[in-house]
Amino acid sequence: MLDPRAKKLIRCSSEAKLTWERGKHGQGPGEFQLPSGIELGKNDTVLVYDLGNKRIAYYSLNGELLKEYSTAKHPTLTRVDDDSKGFLYGVKYFVDEVNRKASFNRFDQNFDIINEIYRKETDFVPNQVYFYPMVIFFRIRNDDLVLFANSWEYTFYLASGNGEIKKIIRNEYKPVKYTEADKKREFKERYGGRTLPPELKFIFPDYYPPIEHLLIDDQNNIFVRTYERTKDGAHDHDYFDAEGRYIASFPMKETIFCIRGDRFYTLEEDKEGYQKIVRYRYRLKLK
Repeated sequence: MLDPRAKKLIRCSSEAKLTWERGKHGQGPGEFQLPSGIELGKNDTVLVYDLGNKRIAYYSLNGELLKEYSTAKHPTLTRVDDDSKGFLYGVKYFVDEVNRKASFNRFDQNFDIINEIYRKETDFVPNQVYFYPMVIFFRIRNDDLVLFANSWEYTFYLASGNGEIKKIIRNEYKPVKYTEADKKREFKERYGGRTLPPELKFIFPDYYPPIEHLLIDDQNNIFVRTYERTKDGAHDHDYFDAEGRYIASFPMKETIFCIRGDRFYTLEEDKEGYQKIVRYRYRLKLK
């Protein structure tokens, strides 16, 4: 696991006992400034994306620092992952005078772009703040095929690394209304009582996007967290098999960040406000 506050990469046993920890605040090898992402690499490695130092670091499962790559050529990368051949993948967000652009790319190990897999453009107006801008989600399967989706379309694309589309998976969904109460609550959560520049205009959607989060497990099954909620506030999660066939939906309040075998891993807060990783065993009972 990655602790951004402590600037540490930590491994624990299944009994929650500390195995090793690496890292500290700094700019040298093995040090972190703003670690923002962690992925399980495809060759028994752990990949850490450091937004502050503009680089990714590879560690072995035993905690050895194996290599580091600079991402400085693409400072707006939000997430990085790899495939078993060593190619890297990431999404860049940037704007020009009229468009906000999202570009999903495959990179070599010098972080030069090999090819663009997907691009989406939306209108950009200066001084407008969108509460739910479009996001590209992607996951690299263990067969090196790439699964990706746009948060505002309930459509998955399965592609090779060179961008060849192998399959398109579409799912029907019921739009979830974005209410006036949602607007007030989320605005307060984001800005509190701060004084904001008068020229800013805040853009709220009429409906929530269909996809909040996208995950795959180690068998390439697909899990989608949606904004559809139960009465007690749990989010519906849609489950698809590796071929993209819809299997079932299930509610869960916590955000799942990793799925391995029949285990969900979530990040939660206890009553004192301390964060903890919780492991769940799941079994879907299909009718």
